[in-house]
Amino acid sequence: MILVIGYFGKMNNQIDGQTIRTNSIYNLIKERSDSEVIFFDTQSFKNNKLSILKMIFLICKSKVIFDIAAHGNLKYLFPLIFILCFFLKKKLNYVAVGGWLFDFIENMPIHKKLLMKTQNVFVQTENLCIKLKENNFTNVRLLNNFRLTNFQRKIVRNNRINKIVFMARIHEMKGVDVIFQLGHKLIEMGYTNIVIDLYGPIHHEYEKSFLKNLKNSSINYGGIVDPLNVYDVLENYDLMVFPTKYFTEGFPGSILDAYISGIPVIASDWMNAHEFIVDKCTGYIVEFNNPAAFIEKVIWLIENPDNLLLLDANIIQKSKQYSSDSAWSTLIENKAL
Repeated sequence: MILVIGYFGKMNNQIDGQTIRTNSIYNLIKERSDSEVIFFDTQSFKNNKLSILKMIFLICKSKVIFDIAAHGNLKYLFPLIFILCFFLKKKLNYVAVGGWLFDFIENMPIHKKLLMKTQNVFVQTENLCIKLKENNFTNVRLLNNFRLTNFQRKIVRNNRINKIVFMARIHEMKGVDVIFQLGHKLIEMGYTNIVIDLYGPIHHEYEKSFLKNLKNSSINYGGIVDPLNVYDVLENYDLMVFPTKYFTEGFPGSILDAYISGIPVIASDWMNAHEFIVDKCTGYIVEFNNPAAFIEKVIWLIENPDNLLLLDANIIQKSKQYSSDSAWSTLIENKAL
């Protein structure tokens, strides 16, 4: 039996990078493994602290455990999971979410030592993989984000930019304020026919400011898109914008979704940007935390749309790099199951 522990977000149908990565890995293993595959949703701790007893019971029943962990899980829950797996002789795989792991454990020697003793530490960026290996990790493996889909773009792109999309968490640190500035600039320049749509869960601390800005702009908010409909929605757009202000951003799932949908991305130059976007080949990368440069580049692309058409073949090829087949091969090759 294989147990996947993680924040699935099933209690409130939460959709974000963490829950999508968690559900993707669980669904991949369940679909392709011959063993019985079960899960434990750590979100259940919010309603019932005693659910930890259920988790312990499931660990005892299982032979292989995947712990897909963000900050809270790693700090408080992972040591318990490790101890149980060690004494019960279970195979434990740790799966990182995002690109923060190295900085997080730098001053946590016990957690670092425990991670080194797991079967595998799966991370989603090459940069993080290299950092951990340089710090004596011998069990770190690259497991990129992936999607379980056979989607093929049906809409043929026009030789112009009519529709721009942002699909991620609605938060100032994701650069949403830069998109509002872009909207105002386009109106000011007379580009009144260009549509900008935002999708994603609104961060509660940003909600009041976001709704105020939305009311005073020409930008549209489309809510949260069901993961099953993401590609059907995205293929209607000509360009995805991602002006993140999170320098340690991992592998944003929205960029992978854009590639699968056949649309290019313009993004700020966060720490891992060049690993996932080939500048002038699968998209465009702009200086980090420089809103003026970001807006200028979008306007340049609007005025020179032929540059986007040149990227189409590269985008399709890039998306194949993050297939479910590739992810499954990574698990098998590293004896994770």
